[in-house]
Amino acid sequence: LDHASNAAPCVLPRDRATLLQLGGLTAVVGDDRAHFFDGDASAEPRAALKRIGAAVESDAETPFELAVLEAILSEVSSSFARRRDLYEPVVQRQLRAAPSGD
Repeated sequence: LDHASNAAPCVLPRDRATLLQLGGLTAVVGDDRAHFFDGDASAEPRAALKRIGAAVESDAETPFELAVLEAILSEVSSSFARRRDLYEPVVQRQLRAAPSGD
């Protein structure tokens, strides 16, 4: 997901839908359908949308709108966790190699 998006993250509940800009995803989520706007047709957002769709389909007990929001939040947090896991060893190595301020 594109974490460098210039749009500020937001979740805006409205009367008939929830507007969402979060972690590179832009969507309008209603009671029974969600519309995602894809400014980047690369494989990563498409894969994220497939995971979100699978999560929503597997959760028949939660109302659709809440299931979509939960799946989006899970996807975005997983994306940030993967990024952290990727960068953490590099940062730790640089910190160990840096001269101490003693």
